[in-house]
Amino acid sequence: MMFSRQKCTLAVMSFALTATLLGGSTAWSGEVSAAGANSDVSISAVLSDMPSELRSSIEWVYTNRMIKEGSLNRRNLIYDQIFAGQGTINYVVRWQSTKNVTLQQRKDIEKMLGRQMNNWTRHLKGYDGWPYGDIEVKVVGWAVVNPAQVLDKQSNENVYTTTTVDELSKSDPRIPAALPYAPDALSRFEHFMNPNYVYPGGLDKRFDMYLWGTSNFGGGAGETGGSGFPMITY
Repeated sequence: MMFSRQKCTLAVMSFALTATLLGGSTAWSGEVSAAGANSDVSISAVLSDMPSELRSSIEWVYTNRMIKEGSLNRRNLIYDQIFAGQGTINYVVRWQSTKNVTLQQRKDIEKMLGRQMNNWTRHLKGYDGWPYGDIEVKVVGWAVVNPAQVLDKQSNENVYTTTTVDELSKSDPRIPAALPYAPDALSRFEHFMNPNYVYPGGLDKRFDMYLWGTSNFGGGAGETGGSGFPMITY
């Protein structure tokens, strides 16, 4: 069966709202395992299994937000990124901070990203043609102001030091003015509209999203239809 982005989006919205409103339990029929985040589980649910009390809210959000905003037309939702990456997601961490980051912290961040990604996607295995179980999540680079901040750098780690000015720092001086970034040539956001684009070094070298680690950012932000920039703050 061909995978349907519309059905998958509605399914994830249904699962998320169900889990929230029912205190973490699910209302899916089929096989939903309580195993760990990286377990290869599958479900036999279909869209008609959506809890009836949630249907009107989910369909309203889908129609009045996702359709009107054109989210599905951009082909850069996380689902699109996973398919384009053949079951993988790559991040670059944008370390907008003067603090150092240890090797263990870098490993922990990559594990955290994998755990959280699979907490969502593992529920989709077997649903409407979704082919993937465990999604391989990698941090393929660190964008920092000073390369010395990356303590005990490993030979396979990529560090980028080009910076621009963060406009937010002009209104909030607590935010570091220097905003590091990775090469646009490796960014899926810059090239997903071109189906013939070839990433330098191959598909494995691209990054799908940034994870921003920004000092003194008063909250979090995220985006799935664009470049994607979930935040970690401290």
